[in-house]
Parts: sequence; C-alpha cells; structure tokens
Amino acid sequence: IWLKTAPYWEDMMESLPSNSVALTTTAPSFECEAPQNLVADPLGNNVNLTWDTPAGGPGYVTHFDGTIAFVWGDGTGAPVDYNAISVFFGGEMLAFHGMELTHVDFIPFNRFDLVPDAVATYQAKVWNLETGEVLSESEIVNLADYLPLAVAPDPLEIASLALNTPVTIDWAVPLAFGIHTVGTGYPMMMDAASEGGSYRLDGAEGAEIVEHAYDWTIWGYIDYPSADADGEGLAVGSEGSMNFEIGEDVDLSMAVEMDNMTISELPIQNSRDLLTYHVYRGDMHVGMAPFGDNLLTDDWVPWGDHSYHVTALYNNSELCGESGGSNIVEVMLENTPPGGVNLNSPANETAYEVTFDVGADGLPVANNLENPIVISWTQAPDPDGQPVTYIFNATGSVTEDQTVLFEASLGDENMIMNSDFEDVDDAGAMVDWIIYQAADAHTLVSDEDGHHVQIWGMGDLTFGSVYQSHSLADLALSDGDLVSIDGHLQRTDDLGNNSAYVFLSFWNADFTSMLGFETSAHMDMSMPAGAWHQFMAHATVPEGAVYMNAGVEYLNPDMVSVDADGLPVASVHADNIHVMNPIPPQTPLQPTLGDIAEEAMMDLVTHLTVHWDVHSYDGWESTTSANGPFHFTVDMSGYVSEYLSAEESNLPDVFALHNNYPNPFNPVTNITYDVPEVADVKLEIFNVMGQKVRTLASGSHQPGRYRVVWNATNDFGAGLSSGMYIYKIQAGDFISVKKLVLMK
Repeated sequence: IWLKTAPYWEDMMESLPSNSVALTTTAPSFECEAPQNLVADPLGNNVNLTWDTPAGGPGYVTHFDGTIAFVWGDGTGAPVDYNAISVFFGGEMLAFHGMELTHVDFIPFNRFDLVPDAVATYQAKVWNLETGEVLSESEIVNLADYLPLAVAPDPLEIASLALNTPVTIDWAVPLAFGIHTVGTGYPMMMDAASEGGSYRLDGAEGAEIVEHAYDWTIWGYIDYPSADADGEGLAVGSEGSMNFEIGEDVDLSMAVEMDNMTISELPIQNSRDLLTYHVYRGDMHVGMAPFGDNLLTDDWVPWGDHSYHVTALYNNSELCGESGGSNIVEVMLENTPPGGVNLNSPANETAYEVTFDVGADGLPVANNLENPIVISWTQAPDPDGQPVTYIFNATGSVTEDQTVLFEASLGDENMIMNSDFEDVDDAGAMVDWIIYQAADAHTLVSDEDGHHVQIWGMGDLTFGSVYQSHSLADLALSDGDLVSIDGHLQRTDDLGNNSAYVFLSFWNADFTSMLGFETSAHMDMSMPAGAWHQFMAHATVPEGAVYMNAGVEYLNPDMVSVDADGLPVASVHADNIHVMNPIPPQTPLQPTLGDIAEEAMMDLVTHLTVHWDVHSYDGWESTTSANGPFHFTVDMSGYVSEYLSAEESNLPDVFALHNNYPNPFNPVTNITYDVPEVADVKLEIFNVMGQKVRTLASGSHQPGRYRVVWNATNDFGAGLSSGMYIYKIQAGDFISVKKLVLMK
C-alpha cells in the first residue's frame, strides 16, 4: 500500500493522504533461459551462426570489477569486526528467480607487511534486510587455514564457503549476502569504486549498515534447487522488504591502497551449468555446439529462405531440460556469381604467322610450330568467398568463310563415362560403374528424367559405394593436378546417423595403399528430403598416385539397416556425377603454335581465326570475362602457297576416312574424309546397337578434302548420351567404318 501526503510550508501543515493504490507483484514461473542475440552470417551456401550465453542459469553474481585497489581494516593491531555485504535488487535477480544461493566466495588475505601477526576469521552470511535476521550462514573458517605461513600467495586464491541452508531467490526481494570477518589487520579486499550495492555493517552493537565506497571481493554462487535437498531453501524475506536504514559512511581511514595484486582465476559471472546448444533451421535440427563454443557453421544449405533459432540443453531435466528458442533470424541464401576475369594475353587481334624452310624435296617445313602462345587472364573475385576455377573456350574457324575447324574447352570437360547412369547393358545394369556393396543395397531407378542410382545401408557394412576407377595416365592427370567432382544427391526419409557424399580417392599401382581421400559435405538429416542437392569436392593428385576412384559413398557407421522402429533406414539417390580437371587460379595456358594450327595446315587452310574467352566458375555459376572474347589470327598462306606450288596436285588420289579428333570428345569432334573423284557420298553415325542416329553428309561431292564438325546430336537436334558410336562413310564401292567416344 502506497500513501502520499504533501506538506504546506506556510503553516507547516501536512495534507490528508491521497487515494490509496494497492500493488501486487507476481514472480514469474521458473524456466531455463534461452540463448540470446543469435546472429546469422551467410557466406555462399554456408551460414555462420553465433549467439550469446543465456541469461540466468547457475552462475556467480558480484559487484567486484575484477581489479583489486584497497583493503579494509586497521593497521595498529586493534581488533576489527565488520560484515562486508553485497546487495542485489529486483531486476538484477529476475533471471535467477526460484533458484538458490548456495555458496559465498571471497579472497582470504591480510597485510602481513603492515601487521605481521594479523589474524582473521571468516563466515559467510545471508541477511533479511528488513529485519536484520541472518537467514543462513557457513561454518567459520580461519585465515591460517588458507595462509598458514602468514604470506599472501601470488596469484591470490579464491575461497568458497558453502551455506548451511541454501537460500531461495525471490526476484522481488533484495538479496544480501557477504562475509563477517573478525580479527586484526586488513582481512578484506575491495576495488576502486562502488557501482552501487556494496555495504558494510560494523560488528559493534547498534551499528548502522552503511553504503560502502568500494565494492568487496565477494561472489555469490546461485544454482538450481537440488533434487536431493531436504525441504525447500529459506526465502530471502517477505515480499517488498526493502525498508532498511542506511547510515552515512564518512570514515575512509580504514582503507589502504593496494598495488600489483593479481587473482588466479575470477569466477565467471553467469557461467552455465548446461550441456549443449542445439541449432535448428526451421523445425530441423542441424547441429550441436558444446557450452563455451557459441558458434556453429551450417554448411551446404539449400539456396532459398531459411530461419534459425538456438536452444540450450540443461542438466536439470525435471525443471526445464531444453530451453525455449532464442530470437529467430531469417536468412536468404542466393549464390552470387564470381566476378569476370580480364583477358591479358595474347592481346586482342594479335597476329601470328607460320614461317618455314624449304626441304630437300622442295616441300615447306614449318620452323616455329613449337613457339608457345601464352594465354593468361586476371584472377576473379567471388563475393561469397567460394573457390573459383576457370573454363577456357576457343573456336577456330577459316578466316575467309568462318567455317568452324575446331571447338575446344578446358576446365569443364567430364572425365568419366556414363555420368548420368543412362547407359545400361542388356541385363539392365549400369555400364562403367563398380559396386562396392551388397548386391541388394543399390538399384537403378528409372523415372521421367531418365536413370539414377539409389543406395541404402546394410547391417554388415559401415559403408558402400558406387564408383568408377581410372588410370591417371588415361585421364592425362599427373602429380599436383587439380581434380574436382560434383554430383547431385537426394535423401528419402529418416537417415538416422547415416549420410552420403561424393568422393575422390587416389591409390598406388597395386591398390594396396590409399594416398589421398577427399569428400564433399555430407548429405544427412540436415538436408530436406525429396529435393536434389549439389555436392562438390576438390582434390590435388598426390605424389605417387597411379589410379583414381570417383563416385558416391553411403556411410553407415552404426551398421544398421533398420531404425529403432524396425523400419528400413532411408536411402540416398545419386545422379549426374562429373569429374573434371579444372584450371586452378594463376595457371596460364601455353599451347604451341602447332597445337593451334597444325590440323588446319594439313587441310591447306591459309588463314585461321581463333576466338577465345575464359569463364570464372564458383561451383554453381559461371561468369564470362569482363573484356572478352578476344581473338587472334594465324597466317599460313605462305606455307600453303609453297606447298601447293611444290605439289603436282592438291587433290587426294584415294578415298579415305580419317580418325576423328578429338577422341574421346565433348561436346564436338571433327571428322575428315577424302574424295578423289566426283561421287555420291554418305557419312552417317550409328549407336552400338546399329541404329542410325545422325546423317552428316549425303549427296554428290566434287574431288577434295572435306571436314564435318559433329556436336553429338541426332537428326532431331537432341543431345546423345555418353558412350561409343560408329561413323561410316560410303562413296560408290568405298566403305570405311571407325569408332568414336562421347564422354560427358
């Protein structure tokens, strides 16, 4: 009940009371505090999460600022007897409501240099400030118990006194606890200034409690109510009891300044007796962090909008267990493409010329085809901090009529066969893939998008894989080369502890020693079911490696094939596995002039134009150069003219079908054939089943050499799957057949 009156100074009369107002305070129910101030920092498709420790919970409260400045006592050897008290009010204790004060900590000390025979005893106490009643206290301890040699240690040690009866915290009532010390010298220590809430009560009868000029080196430890305690802890006082008198403290002569004192380890305020933090993306649990590690990275998060919150798991499950959620943070993950490179060399419109000597037979012999053409570019930044590799594209064409002679691509060509699982044998099994798993732990799935592979766990294997094995020499890879693998994975239902990933492993010549092993992030329960997610891993070919395995692996650490309910552990689907030899940063290309021009010279092309460009690639998207494409020219007219003049005829004298190049190829290859006389010519492509898929040439041909560029499409313009194909030419009675390989 609050009543207010107003004095009237003229006749010193006091008015009648105003209306009365009744105020009732209600303590909140006990709950375990949640983590605070969650912050999400997205970087690419990773989200870095940090948060603050929960308020409340078991921990220490103190006014001491951590720096010792003074001691309090008497330097004459006269007795000292006082209570060093710390008081905490209302809102300061709200987070601890319903918990218990169990210990009072302090620093046993004395100035033996000033009072050599100083003695002291200490006793922790908790007071009801309204009545002055001592609610709980500890056993009395002696300074000699801590400093038997009468020498203060360096660093100083903190002592903890257990209360005989824990005191229950009521946020609406001030909490007063402290140390009663009796002895001589200077038995208690302080900092340099009070933040409010530090008091002293001298031991003499009738002494008043006074607000102190400095904060005491006192800590109170607050814990959850013990499940083993007999009865409840003592209440700190009646509701609203803040009516105590404070006297004026004018005598500071008992304070002696301290220099260069250190403490071994300060109690951490609000340290938590909790087990772990749990991090959620929406309703999905994505990870745990131990107490003290207030951070977690959620990696390979699907693009899109997501929300996060964090909970704290405490060790007192009867009262709360897992806390409520922290603040919710929203993030939008959208890949930012890498920046574009600047093409450096050769400068745009650079002109090269094939020079030659004349041989003994009168034919020209090129003498500068070994000269390198250095192709370089600047590095590209990636706003998301993801690693950037590079893709080089070039197209060579006859300058005069723009007929395409070749298309080249480096850095993105697929190095393995049947990467999309579309090629199957007569029994319906996957072609080119090796299964390291029980026969009934994988299957080939057909849907409207074609084929993909499905893998699941078996009880007697910790892992199983679907992979290809290749000789590094066959892939033109050597020590130190960069290799990357990417693929798409999808989980069905509950994976439990199982997971899957794409991998690269490297082996010696007899497969007895694995020299390197790299995996992507894992497809696990943190990934939404029913959606395809891309995974990528990079590796460097280790020294001494001869073979490389590449594929998908299913990890089954518990060796279980059913979950706790007896249901099959969920499977993982995989598709579109690509292995590439990307161009790493700061790696210029150095083809020779012959690499560029030799095939065209054989076809008696006089002028070649090469258009080239470089794309930066972050694993998700690519960006064309900022200043490209560039082009350069190669003048072969002198060489060709000399060759033609030396030859009686430049026309072929027999029908011929030449080997295609490149072979294997992706996405285009060149097919050259010779026609020595007027003839009807048909050039066709067949699959291995003997079915015609494309007609490249059909009709009458004049004598000459012809070249066709095929882009791996059928007669309807649709792309063909990886595998071996047959190309066949028929001109009159001449028939020739050769093989080519499409590798995506």
